[in-house]
Amino acid sequence: TGGAGTLLSHDEKAWASITFSGTRHEVVIEFCGAEAVAQGEELIERLPDHEFAIPGQLVADATITSVDHRFGAMERLEVTAVLLLLGTGVNANATLARSKGQGGDWTVITSAWGFAVLFGVLTAVSLGAPGHINPAVTIGMAIASNEFSHVGPYILAQLLGAMVGSGLAWLAYLPHWALTDDPAAKLGIFSTSPAIRNLPANFVSELIGTLALLFVIVAIGSKLVALPSYLGPVIVAFLVWGVGLSLGGSTGYAINPARDLGPRIMHAILPIPGKGGSDWAYAWVPVGGPIAGGVIAILIARALGMI
Repeated sequence: TGGAGTLLSHDEKAWASITFSGTRHEVVIEFCGAEAVAQGEELIERLPDHEFAIPGQLVADATITSVDHRFGAMERLEVTAVLLLLGTGVNANATLARSKGQGGDWTVITSAWGFAVLFGVLTAVSLGAPGHINPAVTIGMAIASNEFSHVGPYILAQLLGAMVGSGLAWLAYLPHWALTDDPAAKLGIFSTSPAIRNLPANFVSELIGTLALLFVIVAIGSKLVALPSYLGPVIVAFLVWGVGLSLGGSTGYAINPARDLGPRIMHAILPIPGKGGSDWAYAWVPVGGPIAGGVIAILIARALGMI
């Protein structure tokens, strides 16, 4: 790149797909300034078969920083909306009166959220964006890579996308809201609530769930694991499913601040018949707990030499 880019790291590991096997070279290059970014984009166009990754990213073939600069709030908005439309949709399907899925159990809900994460990550990768669709992941990966320029725009887009996605889920079940009597159940479709209300304990529960999520995501992306990149989103979907089945019963496992706060805002502003309050006294728990858990996970992973 004529001095425009700085090589930060280069990792080599075994890689295989259905049609190819060999080694994957993961190169991390930093481009600073508008002119350097333009040359970085030109490099990508000239070397379409090369793969680039930012240290600690969920997906092995995540784009380099210059490509990230091309993806602002709208791309992240679309990705997060996929997550929330599917996830909040299953909550509505299992809860609302006269829905075909009314009475669906915890396994149904956690399974659908796992699928939602899978489709969200795949959509993110297809747009050339990083595969994380969760502010806790965004903050954690920023700490891991020491690159914070995208944290603000990504989190804003994730929050807006969560609002759009939950709004679409509300619209998809529009006739059913008036037939459902329980205000707490309606709120539960949009946002999480604890089985036993104890805010410090609820905070710790969200922290532990997100710590497990981020720590295993780092392990999945480790060069020692050498997981084929196309399996990454699938394994993470199973991870989210497992976290929900095992650790989700106490708080409903937000483990994603945008997933809870965005829909909670929509619950407050949408004209939902018979709704109650949005429980803002609890809202800080599914925001602060996941962020704290994500940061701790990255610090532990770094201390163990995983990053």
